[in-house]
Amino acid sequence: MSKHILLARELAQQYHRGQYDKIGSDYFSSHVEPVANLTRSWGGTEYQVTAAYLHDLVEDTPVTIEYLESRFPLPVVHIVDRLTKPKGMEYQTFIAEIIKFEPAVLVKLADITSNMDPARLFYIDSDTRYRLVDKYTTALPTLWRAYNGR
Repeated sequence: MSKHILLARELAQQYHRGQYDKIGSDYFSSHVEPVANLTRSWGGTEYQVTAAYLHDLVEDTPVTIEYLESRFPLPVVHIVDRLTKPKGMEYQTFIAEIIKFEPAVLVKLADITSNMDPARLFYIDSDTRYRLVDKYTTALPTLWRAYNGR
């Protein structure tokens, strides 16, 4: 692993420590690591894999874009910035913004794939499960068209 990927993994473990997903599993091991692994296995670049580890830090922890700028190459920071949903933005508008920046698309596909993992969805209450599945299945065709098999 590159030094940037290793640093991103360490920061994600550190800042997500004590966070749990909707079914009570450790957030890093149940979501962040799988997103990075999917991104890598789908042929993601070093920058994309690095950003996959960092993709939820700005939304879910005290980490800021400026903090990331001081530690990572700008292409990584740009991907993370694009993957950070601004407060109040509608989800479909957010997806429309992501597809304008191709390097972020693969990471978002990995993120949604992890979020839709049946092994995780199975344990979520049905109302939340249906809401998430509707949200993500609406976004996936747009993302896949933008990715276009690259």
